[in-house]
Amino acid sequence: MVNNEQIRNTRLDVLKVVCCILVIVLYSPQLCGGVVGEFIRALTAVAVPTFMAISGYLIFYVKEYTGKKYFKILIKYMTIFLIWDAIYLTYAYISSQEEMPFMQYAIINSEGWHLWYLKVYVQILLAYPIIRAITKERKLCILFSLIWLVMIPLKYSMATYFGIDGIYLRLLQLPFFQFSGAVSGTTMGYYPTECLGYFILGGLLIDLVEKSDKYKIAMIIIGLVGLMMTMFGQRYSETASQPLQLSVFFMMTGFISLMYLPNIKTGRITQNIVWMSDKTLGVYIIQGFTLRFSKHIISKILLGSSIENIMICLLTIISSFIIVAIIHKVIPSKICQYIM
Repeated sequence: MVNNEQIRNTRLDVLKVVCCILVIVLYSPQLCGGVVGEFIRALTAVAVPTFMAISGYLIFYVKEYTGKKYFKILIKYMTIFLIWDAIYLTYAYISSQEEMPFMQYAIINSEGWHLWYLKVYVQILLAYPIIRAITKERKLCILFSLIWLVMIPLKYSMATYFGIDGIYLRLLQLPFFQFSGAVSGTTMGYYPTECLGYFILGGLLIDLVEKSDKYKIAMIIIGLVGLMMTMFGQRYSETASQPLQLSVFFMMTGFISLMYLPNIKTGRITQNIVWMSDKTLGVYIIQGFTLRFSKHIISKILLGSSIENIMICLLTIISSFIIVAIIHKVIPSKICQYIM
């Protein structure tokens, strides 16, 4: 029998932990200004797309989910989203003191704020059999990726420069889960059709890295180009609701090149990375509350200080991991897996 710890890919764990921290930085107040601030903002833009790539790799290129396994994972993430969406909705509704009925408020805010990623993940899982049929055939997977890379930017280019509504190009896309309105999570907006490309193509890139070293230099160069493009775009033209930007896709490619780092073999370091990696989903879920808590505490102590925003971010990161660790310790694993 093979020990799972021996075959665990700690490079993937490192990538998850880094992206998880960057997501918290993304939602935190801006840490600093100038070139350093632009650099940090550019890095945070790639955190969520890289999470999509990791999820795509794990569900479409590593394991085959069939029968009971498929329904178990689908129900798991549906339950997690519904529980936490209800919690955040109730909290927001009480805080906002809205006069409209709760159900009307829930429908208006049905994307779940920062939980939209979970909702998109569930939607993609619903179409798992079809998507898996694509990813099993390498040529078909590459063909879909090329179509996605062309059609998604074309959709918005037609609307921006020629006034043609993107809805007319919907027939030329893979028509999964299109809805109107961008969900802004980073420096770009997300639609499930766009996310699907990150899941498939991002997962494919990780799969290529796992099987060959020959793409190393090219991926690093592409990532650096994407970083510079993103910083330039943020300075001169980028808005928070812009859709797919190839600069962020290039950056994601560079981030994935971290997979070329050797597996960490030092026992204590590996344990800490695995410990943090196993809690990234929970941290992502509760950071909305821990960030509010951290702002409340730090603003009382360091209001107006130059390090106020940095301390808010650090406290959010530390408290999020600690709270999730306590939840994992207190609640039995069979129940906890349906909570976070």
